[in-house]
Amino acid sequence: MAKNLKALMMSKSEAIRNCKNKNPSMGPKRIALTLNNQGYQVTAQFVSRVLSSDRRKIRGTNGNHADQNVSVVDLRIAKKLVQRLGGIDNARMAMGAYTELLSK
Repeated sequence: MAKNLKALMMSKSEAIRNCKNKNPSMGPKRIALTLNNQGYQVTAQFVSRVLSSDRRKIRGTNGNHADQNVSVVDLRIAKKLVQRLGGIDNARMAMGAYTELLSK
């Protein structure tokens, strides 16, 4: 088995990603079956975990799509806005209303 693992050109995770990129409509069970036929020993659950982890990395660890590079100047402006609106709760409501306006 060690010889078989050395013969494989990439890690299991890389093989899963490559298989998914080549066949986007393939689900975890079919990917696992395909890779098992190629000599990788993976389960559908492992495939699902790798793909889920990749999706999480793309959108960020907390699911926030916003840019994480906020400058000190931006924070000072945000602080003044919160103070002007009378607190963080009011600022959140205002931002929610603003987001709704943008989506219309």
